[in-house]
Formats: sequence, C-alpha cells, structure tokens
Amino acid sequence: MKNKDISIAVIGLGYVGLPLANELSKKFTTIGFDTNKKKVKELKKGIDRTKEIFIINNQLNVTSNILDLAKCNFYILCLPTPVNKNKKPDLEIINKSLNDISKITANNDTIILESTFYPGATEKLIKKHFKNKKINVGYSPERINPGDSKNTISKITKVISANNKETLNIMSKIYGSLNKKNIFKAKNIKVAEAAKLIENVQRDLNIGLMNELSIIFSRLNISVHDVLKAANTKWNFLNFKPGLVGGHCIGVDPYYLKHICKEINFNPKVFMSARNTNEKMIFYYKKIITKYLDKNKKILFLGLTFKENTNDLRNSKNLNLMKILSKKYQIDRFDPLISDRKLNLKNKLWLKKPIYDVVIFAVPHTILLKFLKNNINLLLKKNGVLIDLNNNLKNIDKKNFKYITL
Repeated sequence: MKNKDISIAVIGLGYVGLPLANELSKKFTTIGFDTNKKKVKELKKGIDRTKEIFIINNQLNVTSNILDLAKCNFYILCLPTPVNKNKKPDLEIINKSLNDISKITANNDTIILESTFYPGATEKLIKKHFKNKKINVGYSPERINPGDSKNTISKITKVISANNKETLNIMSKIYGSLNKKNIFKAKNIKVAEAAKLIENVQRDLNIGLMNELSIIFSRLNISVHDVLKAANTKWNFLNFKPGLVGGHCIGVDPYYLKHICKEINFNPKVFMSARNTNEKMIFYYKKIITKYLDKNKKILFLGLTFKENTNDLRNSKNLNLMKILSKKYQIDRFDPLISDRKLNLKNKLWLKKPIYDVVIFAVPHTILLKFLKNNINLLLKKNGVLIDLNNNLKNIDKKNFKYITL
C-alpha cells in the first residue's frame, strides 16, 4: 500500500495522540479527532495545552466531528484506560469510541489500539463492536513519556502487533516512517499487550521496594539516599529511587494485570505488594511532613504534577498530598507549569521577601530546581524548614534553615 492510499485518523489528542498525529501528518494524510471541542479550537490556532509540541504541523487536520473520519482507513486510538474507584479496569472511554467508529468504518479498515490493556482485551473489544464487519486489528503500546524531550517518537523502539501479516507489515511501514524503521514485531497481540503491562509493573515493583527500604532505614536513623549512593557503586545495582508514584501508567497498569490474574485464578503477591506499598506512601509522607507544620505557620507547596517537567496532573500523588495537607493547614501552592484556570486553585507566585516558615518541594521541575538552588532565601524565613521530597537540594547552603529530605 502506497502512502497516498493510507488515510489515518488518530482518536484522542492528548499527551499520546497529539504528538503521534503531528508526526504522522508529515508522512500521511492524517486527521486528529477529539471530543473536546475547546481543545480542537485551540489546536486549530496552534495552541497545544499539553506543551508536548513546539510547532503543530499545518498538514494536520483536527476535528471534533466523528463524521469527518469516514473516509479514513486506519484508526489509531490513543485514549486513556484508567481504573475506577474500586481499582478495576475502566474501559468506558474505549468502548464509547469504538462504538462511534463502528458506524463509519468499512470492511478491511484497520483499527489500532495504543492504550494499556490486559492480554486479550484488544481482540475482545474489536469483536464486540465490529461483529458484522471484516476489520484488521493492530495493537501498538504507546511509549510517550510526558515531559521527556529525549525519548521521543522518532527515537524509541515501537512495538507492533496485528491479527494478520499484511496488517503487521503496513503498521511497520506507518510507524517505521517515524523512527527510521526501529520496529519490533511482537509474536501476537497478546504478547504486545503483556509487554506494555510489565514495562510499568516492573518500575512500580522496584520503586515499591525502594519505598519500603526508605521506611526501614528511617527507623534505623539511616538516610536511604546515603545507602543508595553507596549501593550504586556496584556495576549491576538498579538505580531506582523512593517516591510518590502517580501518573497515567505506573500507578494503573498493575491493576490491569491483577484483573487478568483473577480470570485465570491466580493470586498475585509480589507486584501487588509493591503496589500497596506505593499507594500508602502518601500517608507516610503526610505523617512526616505534619511534624513540622502547625496552623500558625505560613506554608508553601511547590510542584503539583505527577512528575517533573510536565503539566500532567492525572493521578498526581503530589496534588493529592497537597490537598490532604490543606484539609488541616492553610497552604499556598505553586507550579510554574500549571495555570490557575487549569488547576482551579490559588496558584501563588514568587514574593519579593521571604514569608514562609515551611517550604515543601514536591516536584523537581527544572525551572523550580534552578530557582530554589539559587534563591531559597527569597522564600523561606530564617530558621524555617525546607522539606525536599526527592532529595534534590542536598547540596545547597543550609546555614539559615533546617533541611528535611524523605
């Protein structure tokens, strides 16, 4: 199939879909679709609210009208697959989208899913929504890392899978055009789905171990960061660090793996133990932090996104921690990557004189890290307390304040 015969619709223009659609539009006829009409209007003006794209390609068409996709023959779904309040897989968004697409697709069109699923989910979903059509099925797990300017679409290996060889080859051509053919063809769709899951489950497991060790060493009056610094001198030591685990993947994917374990009558213990540890860390942090707070102190919370250098608030444990603390204490908060409108909270700007008794440094955005290293005394009163959740400011001059790292 020639490039001119390929017409692609990318469904979902968020942190994953928008960068993908933007790059595909440079090679193929591409339409980006999102149900958020306000977002689509912004994109037409060249405004990217995710801040993942510097320049939106003028060949990329965007729409919120599903009928505009009727002439496409490739549909790539980049939609969230969260968990519900009971930590069960929530496929409502995917199901709705597939139901809408089923009304405009034709026989031999191709549906490619990029979201996190448990093995077997992709083909079950397609079978459910396309009973009376012959549809080619593909699965290619997304690997977009919000805020990461190094591991971009053009530089990462893309895993692809399909229900037939012809579709797999066309997928290889499409995705390979973006990253110099750096493609891995998985044996089948279930293998690719499972690979996506364990990429994040592995990280969650290792961070869970570090979090548990940090609690142990704290009770022994040993800094976990000093221990890790020593241990990292061994050539095969894995350099994971403790911390709050949020975001759209790492804190979610273990529950999808747990779901499929239940179907095969297997009770997972190792990775779910780590997940439970990571879920509880927010309360461990709260317990330590509140030792240095009282209602008469001026408190500033810095950084609210789920990790550094992104404005992504999805499943942000840092935001949750701030909200928990705010139930008892009056806390100003500031994140340079979040607008007041998006956050819907008072977003405090820098002041000309130090007024805070306690500064909680939660997210090490490059801009925040640089500012605090050079100007902490502009924020923190003399003899105040700086609580560093990620041990990023250990080398600053601490003669005028108390430094606490978790």
